[in-house]
Amino acid sequence: MAAHRAGLGRPRGRADPPARCRRTLAGLTDGADHATPWFRDSWTFNGIIAGLADYRPPPAAYLAALEPVEAVQHWFYHGTRPELTEADEVAEGGVEIYHATPTFLLSAGGSFLNSGYGSDELTGYHQVAIAQSATLIPRRADPLFGGLVRFDPFPGDHDADSDEQLPRDAVTNGVHEGFACGANMAVPQAWVDRAGGWDGPWLVVDLDNQNAAPADRLGFHLAVYRTALTSNDSDRLKVNYNSVCETFGWLYAMDATALPFADFAQRIRERNTFPAQLEWDAKYTFVTPEDTPRRFAFWNRPGQFKRTPRIYAVDDVPLILSCGRTAADQGQSVLDAANELDYLGTAVLSPFSVELAADAEQAAVDVLRAHPPTDS
Repeated sequence: MAAHRAGLGRPRGRADPPARCRRTLAGLTDGADHATPWFRDSWTFNGIIAGLADYRPPPAAYLAALEPVEAVQHWFYHGTRPELTEADEVAEGGVEIYHATPTFLLSAGGSFLNSGYGSDELTGYHQVAIAQSATLIPRRADPLFGGLVRFDPFPGDHDADSDEQLPRDAVTNGVHEGFACGANMAVPQAWVDRAGGWDGPWLVVDLDNQNAAPADRLGFHLAVYRTALTSNDSDRLKVNYNSVCETFGWLYAMDATALPFADFAQRIRERNTFPAQLEWDAKYTFVTPEDTPRRFAFWNRPGQFKRTPRIYAVDDVPLILSCGRTAADQGQSVLDAANELDYLGTAVLSPFSVELAADAEQAAVDVLRAHPPTDS
């Protein structure tokens, strides 16, 4: 299984509960990645929860993990779980976003979520969720964390600000179909060298170069746009957070088999014009390099408002509507989401969140009128 091949089944003393639940399904492996016939006694509680649940990953999920043959994106919303009587609070449902191709995985980093146990302040926030880095992970390599292209959370621990509140404001969910955006963008120097260095804010690199050593042929192309902050944004963030992120940026990755690198590099540069310094809280549009281009509208706001999608529209269609389902199902799903305040809803909405929710709901109504659901 994929967990065995990746070494994810090896026991670690402080593994988080979700990892223990997953290992109930995937099993454990030894140091040589061989399946073992035993399960750790201290994980029994998590194993019972996962083992007795009705859910099992579908066979298609295993097949996609083992031998990916096409690009696929998964959006998960955790929903609302029953409130614990003694907690006096509802556990927040998170959003997970993954885009996988045969050559790379692009993973969103999430946001702060309370535990729902009602004692986070007393337990030192050990059971809460905090945004991790959004990362681009090559499938044909096994790099350490420092060797990944990533967007580190801002505000938060990355900035050494020592303010316990700030990590709760970071949001690293700016991921959609090979595109990602955010703050504190890190790029491995080895990849910069392969591109021949930066061209101003641009870095376009062929990670499937025929002249590279086999171990260095990762099978995809990558475009990066990274800028420093404006002086106004630096001043604003100092006031808001008493710290300043290092950069703003975006990236776009594509399997090398989809387009020759020369066309990828030329189209990326010709179709996209961005300011010399990306601005905090600004909205931009990225145009993809495919033969039939798509337009990704994104919001450059890596902090707060965790229910607001950062890539919020594709070809002027609200992103929540562009999920590949039938028109009627798309419309109904948006109305359901709006009614339940799932992804776009939160206790504190930004003006842009309200605008997005209204646009999405109106688009859903229009779709349902044009394609009314059938009884079947």
